[in-house]
Amino acid sequence: MWDMVLVRRKEMQVTPRIICDFYNAPYYESDFIDETDLEYL
Repeated sequence: MWDMVLVRRKEMQVTPRIICDFYNAPYYESDFIDETDLEYL
């Protein structure tokens, strides 16, 4: 799941995980929400 982005006039391959690590943000797999039980008891 690589994406091409333009960084300082040069195309680079990155993943969403790399971007989240750079910004110190949490990264969740695409099926994380689907598998998580969000119902409160």
